[in-house]
Amino acid sequence: MRSQAEGDDGFTLIELLVSFVLLSLMAIYALQSFRVMETFSQLGKRLEAQHEANMAAHVLEAEISGAQVVFEGIGTNKQRLVFDGAEQALHFVGGSDGTREVGGPYEIWISLDQNGTLLEKRQLMRPNHQGPINEVKLLNHVKALHFAYQDVGAEPSSSWNPNDHLPTAIHLKLEFEPDDQRWWPEVIARLFFAT
Repeated sequence: MRSQAEGDDGFTLIELLVSFVLLSLMAIYALQSFRVMETFSQLGKRLEAQHEANMAAHVLEAEISGAQVVFEGIGTNKQRLVFDGAEQALHFVGGSDGTREVGGPYEIWISLDQNGTLLEKRQLMRPNHQGPINEVKLLNHVKALHFAYQDVGAEPSSSWNPNDHLPTAIHLKLEFEPDDQRWWPEVIARLFFAT
C-alpha cells in the first residue's frame, strides 16, 4: 500500500469527471452567449435597415410636398408646367432653404435605377444657367417604385397629365424582395402649392 507522502502524480477519476463537467458547462455557456450576440447583431441590422427606409420615406414626403408651380417657355406656344408624373418616376421643381445646399429652386427627379437603388437627382435652377446634377442615393435593394397622383375629388391614377396645375396629393409606394424584412410606411405627400 502506498501512502500519499510518496507523491501520487495522477488525477483521480472523480477529479477528471468534475473538470470535464465544468468545461462542458463553460462551453455551453459560451455557445449560448455567442448565439445571443448573433441574434442581437441580426436584430440591430434589421432595425438599421428599417430606420433607413423610414428616413427615406420622411425625406421624400417632405421633398414632394414642397413641389412648386413653375412654368417654362412662358410667353411662347411651348409653355408647360415643369412636372412629369409617371408611375415609376417623378420630375418636379422643389425648393431649398439653403441649410443643406444653395438656396433656391431645384429640378428634382426621383426614380429607381437598374440596380434597385432609389435615387433623387437635384439640379439648381438659375436664369440662363443650370447647375450640375447632384445624385443622392436614398435606399438600396428596392424591388419596385410606384407613384399615384390624385386631384381634388378624384381617385389616384398612375400618371399625371394636366399641364396647368399640380396634383393635390402624390402616393408613393416601394416594394422590397419577399425575404427582405423591411416595410414601407404609407407615404401620401400633400402638395402645398397645388391648385
